[in-house]
Amino acid sequence: MGLKYFYTSTKFPPLYYYAGKKLEDGKGLGGRGRLTISRIDAMQSFYGLAIRENKGDSKAMSQATKAILHHYASTREKPQHQFCPVGDKSWCSYQRDAATGEKTHQPIKDPLPPAVVKTIKPVFDRLGDKKFLAGCERCATQNANESLHHVVWGFAPKDQYTSASENNLAAGLGVLVFNSGVATSYSRLADEIGLSVTPNMERAWERIDSERIYGAEYKDLERVKTQRKRRKRKLANKADAFQHEEKGLQYKSQGFYPSPRTKGNGKKKTETKGKLNTRGKARVTTKNKSH
Repeated sequence: MGLKYFYTSTKFPPLYYYAGKKLEDGKGLGGRGRLTISRIDAMQSFYGLAIRENKGDSKAMSQATKAILHHYASTREKPQHQFCPVGDKSWCSYQRDAATGEKTHQPIKDPLPPAVVKTIKPVFDRLGDKKFLAGCERCATQNANESLHHVVWGFAPKDQYTSASENNLAAGLGVLVFNSGVATSYSRLADEIGLSVTPNMERAWERIDSERIYGAEYKDLERVKTQRKRRKRKLANKADAFQHEEKGLQYKSQGFYPSPRTKGNGKKKTETKGKLNTRGKARVTTKNKSH
């Protein structure tokens, strides 16, 4: 049974299949004490940590991935920290206390109910599969690729039509600027086409490069990363609070539109249609229909 089975089988449908539906305990997948946005964000962080801390060992990655779901399903009566990393440096306070002899562990607030665990477990089984994680052993990143794409899209925006020749030109310029910077790339291109470069042009290009490097180094600072994570958690908690306050389904495809036909006992029904008049403006016509 390979990963392809998990992705295509109707036995394990994707999580968006459960949007607006009740689980076996009669409640939805999301909401207070269940799968909230902030909890999903925390699980994603722990998943990345499980990969980075076990570089080169897909088996250890798999076990660390299992720990995430069991950790958030643990209760005071039934702790499930057997997969969590051990030692006094563990992110799991239960295992830290076991190593140090202290009593700092506090049970998870609002642990995941069994119905939610049963629903999302196939997702963790897929993400924690050893064959799948074998491709992550090098802990490589796609950040460089995404950065290159960003430079290319600056020359040929995705939301605007560009021809094939323009796309080829944007890709070539993007690679040059990404590898050598604006000042070096533009100066060499200007020499190739016989265009004279003024000192003001060189200073402007160098300023563009310096601002780009400064911005990249600033975003890579640990305090800036911490601030980004804090803002992200704050927005997630705000979204969770809003959903809890509204109480109910916020969106469902065609769920808030009336049925196209209403039941009646021989009564006439008025059907409304929108048409365009000769001036291009919308006008409404009605037509009576009898059942």
